[in-house]
Amino acid sequence: MTALLNHLYPTGDFDKLYLWGGSYGTVQAQMIYGAPYDRFPAGRKIAGCVLEGGFSPFKYHVDYASTLTWHSWISVGPPSQFIPFHILQRSVSTVLASKFKTLDGAKRVLDQILFSKMDGDERKKLAEFLANKGQTKEEFIEAFAKGGIRCCEQWGGFHEVSD
Repeated sequence: MTALLNHLYPTGDFDKLYLWGGSYGTVQAQMIYGAPYDRFPAGRKIAGCVLEGGFSPFKYHVDYASTLTWHSWISVGPPSQFIPFHILQRSVSTVLASKFKTLDGAKRVLDQILFSKMDGDERKKLAEFLANKGQTKEEFIEAFAKGGIRCCEQWGGFHEVSD
């Protein structure tokens, strides 16, 4: 969002910023609305935020779990809600946190679960993306891993995903 605003208003000469999000877009609108100013300086100029057709928690939808994959059923389905104290999420976050303790560990996990499983088409698209960014695959994975390590410092949102 910052890059887009800098492109459209290179001198920062806009007075107010209004955010709008519909359906799944409400999540991103809320994230930008609540972003700290050091991460999103234009947030100081936010005048309003409209959320239309908000994304509501799964548990409020009848039979939402009937179309979920097994992985999603465990993550956000009935087991995640009926087992108290977010035990499933806490177990998963403990395992993930152990893998994201070091930069090398985080890079290894990301390479194993994402990058090494790409098919030829996906590898080609990644190569094009990286060429446009002027980044190597190793630099990209390292930046991704550093972000993952930072995410492991606070698990509140992850634990509450099924709520």
